[in-house]
Amino acid sequence: MFLMGHLRLTKKTMPKEVYPLIAIVGTGLTGGITAGFHKLRTDRELRKHGE
Repeated sequence: MFLMGHLRLTKKTMPKEVYPLIAIVGTGLTGGITAGFHKLRTDRELRKHGE
């Protein structure tokens, strides 16, 4: 598991003040992706293939 080793290394080298920033950025990206998919699925202008 390369990723787990990499995360352990990052945890040792990164200051603890960075963790909330990572959580905020991750949440924002996830929310943005979810909102984009929701808009693509529900917006009739973007769903022309169904007509």
